[in-house]
Amino acid sequence: MTAKQNSLYWREWGAVVRYCKANNLPAPDRHALHVAALGANRSHLSFTNEDFDQVLGGFRSYSRPADLTGQLRQLNQPRIRLKYAVNALSPAPEY
Repeated sequence: MTAKQNSLYWREWGAVVRYCKANNLPAPDRHALHVAALGANRSHLSFTNEDFDQVLGGFRSYSRPADLTGQLRQLNQPRIRLKYAVNALSPAPEY
């Protein structure tokens, strides 16, 4: 996990906690969300990109329950990453 991913992880978790407090809801257990998303409780520092995407999608389902677009975008992130990698490897067009 990169430093930017770690920062995003904690920002998204903070958004879950803030949403729950603002709506008088109990905040879910963070590790229980890891289990729900991944099927196992693992440290976020050992996440693969795919694990990270799944957990962020789970966090966003709590912090932004009405924003289905954000959740779906997170699920499509592996494909977006692949497109970025392919475009980064493509040579620049010659004019």
